[in-house]
Amino acid sequence: MIEITLTTIAAYGSFLAGEHLGFSGVIATVVAGMLCGNYVARTGMSPSTRIAAETFWEYVAFALNSIVFLLVGLHVNMRELAATWLLIVAAYAAVTLARAGVVFGVLALERWHRREPWPPSWSAVVTGEACAEASRWCWC
Repeated sequence: MIEITLTTIAAYGSFLAGEHLGFSGVIATVVAGMLCGNYVARTGMSPSTRIAAETFWEYVAFALNSIVFLLVGLHVNMRELAATWLLIVAAYAAVTLARAGVVFGVLALERWHRREPWPPSWSAVVTGEACAEASRWCWC
């Protein structure tokens, strides 16, 4: 529990220190998280403590993301959103098509460099997974 408390203090303290010194508090927190998650977790935590800390931070991320989506949902004006539905659908289609182009293009180039290239059907799966992931976040 002490290690989890120290990671929480590191996250919040780095934000405050960064803001106080005139830097980005968010970037300072990201750097502190990377240090705690990579270096400190390997050298200063036992495996059970590492699992507990990862579980704690996973829950915190889930809870804060849920709160952000709820606050955005409460702020959205449904009439304005409904008036721009065609633009939203067009943007979604454009992003999905662009992703499919990148995935198929990169995997086509990758076939020349690997002895055992990925099957072409995996391109569709990767693109479809992006669509499933996007729809999961859109309906939260």
